[in-house]
Amino acid sequence: GQASFASGTYSIASGDGATSIGFRNLSSDIYTTTIGNFLQATESHAMVIGDGYGLDNELVNNNAYSLMIGFNSTKPTLFISTSDGNLKTGKIGIGNITIPFAKLHLKSDDGELASIFIEPNNWNAGEPAKLLLGDTNHFIKAENNYGVEFSSTNNFVFTGNNSGFGVEEPKAKVH
Repeated sequence: GQASFASGTYSIASGDGATSIGFRNLSSDIYTTTIGNFLQATESHAMVIGDGYGLDNELVNNNAYSLMIGFNSTKPTLFISTSDGNLKTGKIGIGNITIPFAKLHLKSDDGELASIFIEPNNWNAGEPAKLLLGDTNHFIKAENNYGVEFSSTNNFVFTGNNSGFGVEEPKAKVH
């Protein structure tokens, strides 16, 4: 492509302003970028960093104005979407999500537990882990020797079915 740059074995930068660095990469639309091996960026302003799974098993970003990162896979580990407009920011997908439904969207692989782990530097010495919700007054905090604390400046509201404490199948609103 015009004003494009390719470096590496079998790397192609065919889009105008495209960049392709590494082994067997393809940057085929305008202003696309690939850095690594066995990668493809096929829509305008798409970027890919990492390594695909090998020949004919490339990591392919076909989403305009986005960044995809993955290693030894045909699926992204990290994806940053385009923004919704001026003065906005995109969304982040972790775990083969290319259309995140929230600002941060996590999806586990098949057979893998979907989880988030917040680990303090020294859990065993009593350092807490804390998840803030909305402001610093609403949070869930855990400490190794203390337990779990829920904090709110307003009410705690449980909607839906029954709530149980010490029972697995509650038989009343509070059991």
